Amino acid sequence: MTEQPVSGDAIFFDLGGTLLALDEHDEIAHDHRNRVSPLPGVVRRLCDLKADGFRLDVITNQSG
Repeated sequence: MTEQPVSGDAIFFDLGGTLLALDEHDEIAHDHRNRVSPLPGVVRRLCDLKADGFRLDVITNQSG
C-alpha cells in the first residue's frame, strides 16, 4: 500500500459521539464482546477526507 502525500491540513475529531456512538451514560457504546461500531457514514467520509489529503486526528477524554 502506497501512502499518499499529506497536506499541512488536519482535521481533529472527538471519538465519542462523533465517530462512535455513546450509550445512556455518555460512554462509548460496545457490544457483549467489547466491540465498538462507527456511526453511520463515518468510515466512508473519513476515507474521502484522507483521499483528499487531510491528516485525520482523533482525540478523546474517554478512559481506557
